[in-house]
Amino acid sequence: MAKQGFGKFEVDKPGVASIFKSGPMVSVLKSIADPIGEACEAEALEFVTEEMHVSEEDIEVRPMYRHGADVLDNTAVGYVFVNGLGKVNETANHSLSRRNH
Repeated sequence: MAKQGFGKFEVDKPGVASIFKSGPMVSVLKSIADPIGEACEAEALEFVTEEMHVSEEDIEVRPMYRHGADVLDNTAVGYVFVNGLGKVNETANHSLSRRNH
């Protein structure tokens, strides 16, 4: 059997980076991160107001789960991270970590 070679293959790094940083890629990442962040935020708000007896007006750091998508140097990333009383909710209920596994 004869060996088939493909020659030298080089990745067009600027081309790949432009795809990863493109508007459609950012939209896809945002469409994945936003529902997760919104669900965590709703769960945290319910926990804080009902279980911890804190009124919505007294919550200083809002949103408790920030989410979205950012463009970096060579790629874009979707993110959800915890703020303020969301940390208490995350410790008690694992809202975000439960959705990530």
